[in-house]
Amino acid sequence: MPIYSNAAFQILAYALEGITNKTFPQVFNEYIQKRLRLNATYLSTPPDSADLNAIIPGDVNESRWNVDVGDTTSTAQGFMFSNGADMAAIGRSVLASSLLSQVSTRRWLKPISNTPDLRFAVGMPWEIRRMELPVAASTQVSSGKAPTRLLDLYTKNGGLGAYYAQIALSPDHGLGFTVTQAGRPRTDGSDTRFQELSIINEMITDIMVPAFEAAAAAQATRNMAGTYTASDGSGMEIAIVGLDGHLGLGVHNWTIGDIDLLVSYYAALSSSGKPPTSASPRASLRLYPVGLRGNGQVAFRGVYGPDTSKSSFLQPDKPWIGGCGAWGSIGEPAYDNVGLDDFVFVMDKTGRAVYLTARGVKKTLQRQD
Repeated sequence: MPIYSNAAFQILAYALEGITNKTFPQVFNEYIQKRLRLNATYLSTPPDSADLNAIIPGDVNESRWNVDVGDTTSTAQGFMFSNGADMAAIGRSVLASSLLSQVSTRRWLKPISNTPDLRFAVGMPWEIRRMELPVAASTQVSSGKAPTRLLDLYTKNGGLGAYYAQIALSPDHGLGFTVTQAGRPRTDGSDTRFQELSIINEMITDIMVPAFEAAAAAQATRNMAGTYTASDGSGMEIAIVGLDGHLGLGVHNWTIGDIDLLVSYYAALSSSGKPPTSASPRASLRLYPVGLRGNGQVAFRGVYGPDTSKSSFLQPDKPWIGGCGAWGSIGEPAYDNVGLDDFVFVMDKTGRAVYLTARGVKKTLQRQD
């Protein structure tokens, strides 16, 4: 079980000062504040000036505006002063990896410890909230439950006195939001400000995240779905669809002449040793982005398996029944050391796919529609 600690960050600041031979405010200013052009972010109470645009409920004492929890050199413990614009700039820098490398960012956006709540984990210092997100344009399956996927929101909130703030990031969508709040407690003595912040967070999440999910699915379908054929005389054809009620892009047809490769791959994956026939089952093949892009190319991995509508997932009280095993077969089967699940879309200047390279079979196919 993780333990919350402000003092831990003060200790980290001391270590950082020893490494850089600079005070923590100097490090913060040089490596974060200047690079992100944060003009309204302070590690201690902002100086009083005519252009200070701040909300101070009550007075500086009642609101805790003038509280300083740092020492003579370090103020990493506790809080900082900022506004929504600067907090948004910080969030965008994380999503874009503008201060850190993409590798470091991916390592940072990970849970470090779980909590008794299966939908809440802790990172450094992220408060990671997991939600089930309905698949865009999903259809009812035999179980009666529409398919969903898990989404992790990387959040951090804090508050002191009259102030509360929240930042939330969805790396899957490249989006985030910030909420800043200032105000006194209710006159009846009850303090519902944190609950009000949570309500605002829920309202934004309920509207924004599904909307971006639907927009991403529609964009992927528009830009990548279609029929791709080889021009080398082999007769290879791949038909890709989106918005079919399942995750990712679906490969509904992959043939070379009269041979159904999805039937062949199912036989290869099952290792039955029996040659496939027209009555043999077909593999389900879904394509998912892997985060590699450049020079007009976008990499995808294919996940083979049985019919996705019949997949079995773990039950809360039966850990050995069901489960997703697709992660254990990435890169298989392979041909000439390249997985048959390795695909690359070649995009034009508008972001629309014009070619599809199936690297495992060494074929590049041209989009026909």
